[in-house]
Amino acid sequence: MQPSSAFHEQTWSERASFLPPGPRSRFMLSLLWHPEPARVGQQALLEPPGGSWRLSRGELLFDAGEGTPAQPLGHASVSRSALQLEPLPDGSLRLSCAEAQRLRCEIDGQALDPARAASGLILSPARLAAGVVMALGPLVWLCLHLSSGPRARRQAGAGGLVGISAAMELVRRQLEQVAPSDLPVLLLGESGTGKEMLARALHAGSPRRQGPLISVNMAALSEGLAVADLFGALRGAYTGATGARQGLFAEAAGGSLFLDEIGDAPTAVQPMLLRVLETGEYRPLGGSSTLRADVRLIAATDRDLQARAGFNQPLLRRLEGFVMAIPPLRQRREDLGVLLLHLMQRAAAERAAGPELRAEALPPALLRSLFLHDWPGNVRQLWQAVRRLQLAQLAGEWPGESELLGLVAAPSALEALSATPAPAAGRRRHYIAPDEISPERLLRALDDSGWCLLDAAQALGVSRPSLYNLLARHPEVRPAHSLSAEDISQALARSEGTPDLSRLAISLRTPREALRRRLRALGLKPPG
Repeated sequence: MQPSSAFHEQTWSERASFLPPGPRSRFMLSLLWHPEPARVGQQALLEPPGGSWRLSRGELLFDAGEGTPAQPLGHASVSRSALQLEPLPDGSLRLSCAEAQRLRCEIDGQALDPARAASGLILSPARLAAGVVMALGPLVWLCLHLSSGPRARRQAGAGGLVGISAAMELVRRQLEQVAPSDLPVLLLGESGTGKEMLARALHAGSPRRQGPLISVNMAALSEGLAVADLFGALRGAYTGATGARQGLFAEAAGGSLFLDEIGDAPTAVQPMLLRVLETGEYRPLGGSSTLRADVRLIAATDRDLQARAGFNQPLLRRLEGFVMAIPPLRQRREDLGVLLLHLMQRAAAERAAGPELRAEALPPALLRSLFLHDWPGNVRQLWQAVRRLQLAQLAGEWPGESELLGLVAAPSALEALSATPAPAAGRRRHYIAPDEISPERLLRALDDSGWCLLDAAQALGVSRPSLYNLLARHPEVRPAHSLSAEDISQALARSEGTPDLSRLAISLRTPREALRRRLRALGLKPPG
């Protein structure tokens, strides 16, 4: 199906926009984090005409979903002193508080200055469009943002498309609209936004769901064999073709074919893809007769194909039967809370053994890092951060910001690190591959350090995230949360004299600081 001429008149950036033209932008408050995880994702729409709003423990109601009364933040960690939100004629918003000394509040990671709060802090439209992260007390986090599209009816939909933003609600509505059709779909979005997941959702929602979904990375196809890979080849069609081979179009018959990284499709196959889309026919390499393609094509790219030199523009027109754009995380910061909870649940489901990463366990410093980061790797990068958090909880030590976010130091910084003398050895630190560390060597380093993970990591020459991975795989390491009062009493009884915490950690085969917290949780006094 050829897209309409009106659609072709749009620029590429307009096609990739995440919200259609709609009503004026409205101010919205979305709950990023709350001590009651079920409340994460609730929203308060700020739109009474000509009004202002008061935000405090008991003021401003957040929508709790259909059939449930809206409710205020309500938690004791939030002050009863109200933060006043006042819209200004230029689209900005003034934040003020008459009792600022009693209000514990952060705006984008900076504590609200009582002097500025009394007179008012102005948030520009550009800053609001990017999403302003607010903390009220240590445990409640919100995103103050603009919303001009359809309000989210749900947090997740078909295919696990998680989010409360208007942009994600639009993606879910488009999915419901186009999935039942046979139109080719072009997915636009940065790396890590979930284009392959959306392709799976399109297939699952289509009449072809009982057929196969075949995925191919077009960047991985070689110029010489791309035609045979996609369309098949007869025996002798090329050097080394000792038998006929079936192409990906034949494998996907009755189902869907997902062409990822379509912008990197080899030049030779682009006219053939155009012919398939125009006529539904193709010819295997070396063949003399045509075959019918019974597939639904889904393509994806993170590039501007309209400006990409060498890309077949008529092919692009055909691929644009329906265009769906997935927004990057930095443009939908209000989704971070519900995404974080969703990925924590996924991590718990994938890990049959070990502790569940609990929402209430995350300290404010980690939440601040998670909510203020721009996530250039999008949902994929957030998922890796959640997995690091899970390993860190197992080890009993939360990671620093660089470890959490997977930040890599610049070469000059790495050189400076390697040139810094180690505290004990007085010489340069050399990092080695974790796979080179045997289970026996790991236990020896842990015992030598009294199960202090930082000292053990330095002695082994690995980073702490690598050490967490080694601990998770070692059969003799015991997570501190799994230790009972009886286990600890027996270890104390086996000791000679009064053990210190390091000796007790060695006996129990568990990280020292995690053991200290476990003892306190059980009401036991840690040994000296």
